[in-house]
Amino acid sequence: MPEESEKNNNEQDNRRELNIQKRGSRQIENQKKKVVDKAKQELKKKALKAALNKVSIGAAATIIGLIVTWLIMSVQFIFGNMLGAVKEIKLNLWEIIIYFLLSILILGSILLILTLLSVIINAVDIVLDVLIEEIKCWFIIGTC
Repeated sequence: MPEESEKNNNEQDNRRELNIQKRGSRQIENQKKKVVDKAKQELKKKALKAALNKVSIGAAATIIGLIVTWLIMSVQFIFGNMLGAVKEIKLNLWEIIIYFLLSILILGSILLILTLLSVIINAVDIVLDVLIEEIKCWFIIGTC
C-alpha cells in the first residue's frame, strides 16, 4: 500500500508538473503572438508611411517638379552652355535634349491653358450678352 500511494503521489506530481509546463508554454505562445502582432502592426504603419511618401513624391514630381527642374536646367543652360561663365554646371548632350523637350512640354501646356481660358471667357461673354438683352427686353421695353 505505501508503494501504491507513493506511485499515486508521483503520478499526481507528474500531472501537476505537466499542467504547469502546458500553462507555461501557452503563456509563452501567447506572448509570442502578441509580439508578432505588434511587429506586424509596426510593419504596416511603416509600409503605409513609405507608400504615402512615394505618393507625395510622385505628386510633387508631376507639375511643380517639372517646373523647378526646367528652371534649374534653364539657369544651367544659359550660364553654363551659352555664356560659359560656370563650367561646372554645363549640361551634357542628353540633358540638353531633355531640357528642350521639357521646354516644349511647358510651352505647350501654357498655350493650351491660355487657349482654354480664352474659350471660357468668350463663352461667358456671349452668355452675359444674351442675358443682358433678355433683362433689357423684360424690364425696359416691357414685351419682346
